[in-house]
Formats: sequence, C-alpha cells, structure tokens
Amino acid sequence: MMIMNKFGDFIKKNREEKGLSLRELARRCDLSHSYIDSLEKGYDGKTKKAISPTLETIEKLAIGLNIIATELFLASSTLTISSPNSAPIKTEQVPPQLSPNELALIEKYRRMNDNEKDTMHKVAGVIIPDEQAAAVGK
Repeated sequence: MMIMNKFGDFIKKNREEKGLSLRELARRCDLSHSYIDSLEKGYDGKTKKAISPTLETIEKLAIGLNIIATELFLASSTLTISSPNSAPIKTEQVPPQLSPNELALIEKYRRMNDNEKDTMHKVAGVIIPDEQAAAVGK
C-alpha cells in the first residue's frame, strides 16, 4: 500500500538521522514500536486503515525525537489528529499563523511547571499591561 505520508516520512527521517531504531524511539516515547512503524507508513499494518495520532502521541514523539512538537504539525498539511473528546482535527483546517519563534515559545511554555507559568504570567503582565494586551488582541 503506497500513500502520501509526509508526517510518517518526517518521523522516519528524523529517527534515522538521530540513529534511532524503532524500538529505541518507542522506548523514549513510551509508545509501541509497531505503532510508530504504522505512523511512519501512514496506515495500520493489520487493518490497512489510515492511522491518526492523538495530540498526546505527537507530544511524545516530539520529546522522543528531541524536536518541537509544532515541527510535527507542520510536517504535513493534511494530517488528521484524533481526539477522544471531540471530532478529528485536520491540520489543513488550521493554517499556521504563528512564526517559528512564537511556536517555540508556546512549546517551552507547555513544558513549564505551574510555578514557572505563574512567573511568566507576572512578567508578561509587567511588560504588556492587560489594557495594552486587550487592545492588541482586537
């Protein structure tokens, strides 16, 4: 079965560039090697159905590959992300509107603990007062 799979190609390319086997990446991500293999191929080997990773899976892959999760999103303009609580999201419906620097900051923020996030909110409030931030957002 041959399908266009930019997302899977991106994972495989990064994995191989880092000299990681499927099993080693699986260990780093806390995912099964067969699931990562399916993601790289773009379909489940048993059912032959297209496979859709969750946001949690994308985050685990980013950590395992030591890259920013947004790089995985940008790797494919048509990736469908499954979510247990809502309808699937197609990345083609969410055009990238943030710069790479903005995306990197968001990723760093997501990895902060609650105290670090509180500090960031205080710093941002000093640099950009709430009234100014509200005016910019309009």
